Amino acid sequence: ELLILGNSRANHHFNPELLSKNTFNFGVDGTGIAHTSTVLSTIDKSKEQIILIHIDTKNFFDNTYSGEDLLGLKIKYRRNVAITNALKNSGIISSFHKIFYSLNYTGKAVGIIKNFLKPSYNYISYNGFDPLVVETNQKYKRDLILAKSTNNECANDLKLNEIALNYLKLIKSYTELSNKNFIFITSPIYNDSCQTDNEILMSKMKELSLDYFDYSNLFINSNDNTLWMDRTHLSSKGADLFTKHLIKEHDILK
Repeated sequence: ELLILGNSRANHHFNPELLSKNTFNFGVDGTGIAHTSTVLSTIDKSKEQIILIHIDTKNFFDNTYSGEDLLGLKIKYRRNVAITNALKNSGIISSFHKIFYSLNYTGKAVGIIKNFLKPSYNYISYNGFDPLVVETNQKYKRDLILAKSTNNECANDLKLNEIALNYLKLIKSYTELSNKNFIFITSPIYNDSCQTDNEILMSKMKELSLDYFDYSNLFINSNDNTLWMDRTHLSSKGADLFTKHLIKEHDILK
């Protein structure tokens, strides 16, 4: 009924157990909008679903972003039409990978065999959510990191990354053709040092008529460090509080 897409902040910030029982968190660490857009393109457009897409504001203004997070899907090259087309169009997959498909499994074969023979978790009941638990010996370091989180001025030339923007437009195209309800969310960070980029992205989301909510500063007035793992990731406690807040604010998630 509800599918959550995005990066590590999606993976660690939305607790499916507090949402619909039929929810899966497909957040993947180390990914960006290219990965999210491509995963979305593999989903049956006719199925009625709620799709929650996590948008990371800062990533849209990273002028070094090239969409290389798509390489995380290369094992599906020639096995899934949508992913194959996305990798071809991106230009980031080498000609060797196009010929020798086995290269797509380099570094993954041992893990595949190990997980087949001895899974490290119950993949049948797994809901995709990986909460971040702060251990006692991590608290001091966490508090030190948060204490050093200072306000910095915005970059002089804030400009949306064209590659990221194009993938966002692909997502927009998908929303127009699918039988689904979409909600786009930016989750909290400890100290959002610049609001200008948030405002630019909000304007772009409105221009694309995408239902977007920015919660970057949701906990800005809270002095409770137990809500955090680091300055950009909520702890399990913070994730539960954030998820409950979303449920209260959005009827679509109830």
